[in-house]
Amino acid sequence: MKRQKLAGAADPAPETLYHRFRIPVHLLLMMLLGIAAYSNTLHSPFVLDDIPSIIDNETIRDLSRFLGGEGRAFNPRRVVGYFTFALNYRWGGLDPFGYHLFNIAIHVLTAWVLYLLLRVTLRTPFFGTGKVHRSLELLPLFAALLFVVHPVQTQAVTYIVQRLASLVTLFYLLTLFCYARGRVLLTPGGGGVTGQRKPLVSFMYFAAALLFALLAAQTKEVAATLPLALLLYDFCFFKPSRKRNLLLGAGAALFVLAAAIVVLKAGKPLGELLSDVNELSRETVNILRGDYLITQFSVIATYLRLLVLPVNQNLDYDYPVYHSLFAPQVFFSFLLLVGLFAVAMVQLRSSSVSGFGKGDELDEDRQVKGELGRMIAFGILWFFVTLSVESSVIPIADVIFEHRVYLPAAGAFTALVAAILLACHNLPTRAVYGGTALLVGVFAVVTWQRNTVWESQLSLWGDVIVKSPEKSRANNHYGVALSKEGRVPEAMEYLKKALQINPRNPVALYNLGRLLDETGNIDAAVSCYEAAVTLQPDLDAAYNNLAVDCLLKGDDRRAIDYYQVVLKRKPNFAEARNNLGFALLRNGKVDEAVAEFKTAISVHPGYAKAYSNLGEAYLAKGELDAAIAQFQEAVRLKPEDAVAQENLARALQKKGGGR
Repeated sequence: MKRQKLAGAADPAPETLYHRFRIPVHLLLMMLLGIAAYSNTLHSPFVLDDIPSIIDNETIRDLSRFLGGEGRAFNPRRVVGYFTFALNYRWGGLDPFGYHLFNIAIHVLTAWVLYLLLRVTLRTPFFGTGKVHRSLELLPLFAALLFVVHPVQTQAVTYIVQRLASLVTLFYLLTLFCYARGRVLLTPGGGGVTGQRKPLVSFMYFAAALLFALLAAQTKEVAATLPLALLLYDFCFFKPSRKRNLLLGAGAALFVLAAAIVVLKAGKPLGELLSDVNELSRETVNILRGDYLITQFSVIATYLRLLVLPVNQNLDYDYPVYHSLFAPQVFFSFLLLVGLFAVAMVQLRSSSVSGFGKGDELDEDRQVKGELGRMIAFGILWFFVTLSVESSVIPIADVIFEHRVYLPAAGAFTALVAAILLACHNLPTRAVYGGTALLVGVFAVVTWQRNTVWESQLSLWGDVIVKSPEKSRANNHYGVALSKEGRVPEAMEYLKKALQINPRNPVALYNLGRLLDETGNIDAAVSCYEAAVTLQPDLDAAYNNLAVDCLLKGDDRRAIDYYQVVLKRKPNFAEARNNLGFALLRNGKVDEAVAEFKTAISVHPGYAKAYSNLGEAYLAKGELDAAIAQFQEAVRLKPEDAVAQENLARALQKKGGGR
């Protein structure tokens, strides 16, 4: 029996103006909603991992040095992401505005690509080349709108360093889109207006897919799932054929060959190579692989809850590590995930009777149900595949972070929207659009509200401390936020609580030491710094402050030793270079001091204090004009610096008196 036309089927009437321009209208709508939902984040401060990755990261401060090899040396597996931070620094220094604007742009672009990917998916052989039912026509728009306004995405967008999560998703989806477009152009009827195959254009899309895949691989490790995602996509939406099997087999062979070359070039025994793999495939040794996997069953259930009901979001969850599958939280989460996987399998199997032209003899109702069922299956399986790196057997110290669901959310929203449309596909079009608009509007408002938490360090960590009151890191950061507001006594209480919860928290010890320094308790501060560097020998900021305290106590020799320890490990630490120069200058080693100040300036060209100290060194050498030039630059960079102004006035007066 041929398909019967339902009220919801696409109308063969002439195209309206809206239908002619619906794609740019849809893209514009996504952009406007994305900008509106994140408009209150443009001045949100750097937080948590933003500090070491951006604020304290000298490699991003000089683009030529970054491209010269320092960027790859800093983090070889995420060099593309850090390159974008270097661009931001080049354009606007450490003003968070540009970084947030960049993140919002990536987020909107990613939503656009998801929309286009889902549109081209509806032209794959599984769906045929005929008119698309209005339920399916709505799916790309609805899924992309949810992606752009859903509150669970806030951490990947507003938390600046998590651009790595959004950027890898952009490249990931671009890879899928270019691959899908190239495949469609190779199928009969997929060549646009003419319906002819276009192998040359298809090849260009495949080349672009390879480029985006390489960019994804250099942005974040989750790109390792791309081959599986491509296989899943091809399996769901393209007919199995001998040519396809040969193509996929060749790809797998190339992958194995590349892996073999890497192994042979390493020149190591097999046992040592396996040890290297074990080390690379874990971020922490404090969590067993089995315990991490068990815990992730509960974590993934939490992600699913956030996707459906985004309440009680938290930057820093105090999440337990489970050790038994039969812990109630884990067991019921495991059952939920098994059930969800079973739904995907059932939908995959049941939809096979309606795809690839098999459904032409079905009535349209069954045809549409089968097509939506295939999208449900694909979305669920996408969710599991893209979570497999961070939520499986690769232990990561933080078992849960909301930004990790950014890429999986693309599949989750596809499945969720397909399920909603499956339930509502016989309802009037206006009712479906109205319900869609209401849900998108509510999520946009909740996203904007969630972003108000990110307006300051104090508001963000205040939110965290309410939800994770017994977490050491939360208390530490809330204490730091309080100290920046001048609330030092309160800050010290939270830092002490952080150390009560975890006495081996080196960062909390360092921060407590800083506050003790501010209150004049130098001996106690030194004790904190010494304990901090004992626990974390590479905590360079603590060494730097130890050296400063030694200078204050008149122990210049010890201070110089501390600075040299830091600079041996971190030669581009501008503050330590400047402070070492000050210690050398105070001990009469003027030429050595000048060299240190110049190095500090070369590393950090905007470092006003180093210019001022270099001016002092030139004064000590009797080079008055050179000293004045350095003081003038210090004042230009930091007009409010009273010491630099005083030094400049003194030097000018000395020069005038000399005449």
